[in-house]
Amino acid sequence: MRTIKKAKLNSVGYMEIEFDTVISDGNEKFSIESSQKCTWSPHNDLLVLLDELKPHLAYLCEQTEVGEIDLFAYVDIPHPILSKLKVTGFTIGGSDEHEGVTLIGRRQLAGNRVLNLVSPFTKWEDTHNGYQYSFKLASLIRKLQYEVELYLDGKKAPSVQMELEFEGESEKIQ
Repeated sequence: MRTIKKAKLNSVGYMEIEFDTVISDGNEKFSIESSQKCTWSPHNDLLVLLDELKPHLAYLCEQTEVGEIDLFAYVDIPHPILSKLKVTGFTIGGSDEHEGVTLIGRRQLAGNRVLNLVSPFTKWEDTHNGYQYSFKLASLIRKLQYEVELYLDGKKAPSVQMELEFEGESEKIQ
């Protein structure tokens, strides 16, 4: 069984992933830490989930006030800051009741400059300094972990069709 711990888009647009694999040998369990730098483009399903994390990155990095973006309708009613943000990855840390996530992304600034953003570590359950949308964030991260698993197993963006063949014709259109 694999557990995705970290996933990020590199500068080329491919994923770099760190994960743990648990192997059982009788009564003993072993955990193997692995990483993989992939060389294929992620499927759009994975990229869409990364985009759905943009409001969380905005809130956690204080790029906007909590409540300014409707997390359930932000696609229909976009906030101006969201077009400037890109989530490029996440890291899961802690365990049990101390488990949480750190989001990684960037904000496009004037003059084509980039501000790298790293959110503070956010626990799924925190009674003292809890993030009010932690349940929604945890749900998105679980979906993203699943898509990253599929990506590791070969789910990738479809290849671009470069030529068409027509029945009865020997020529190819390019």
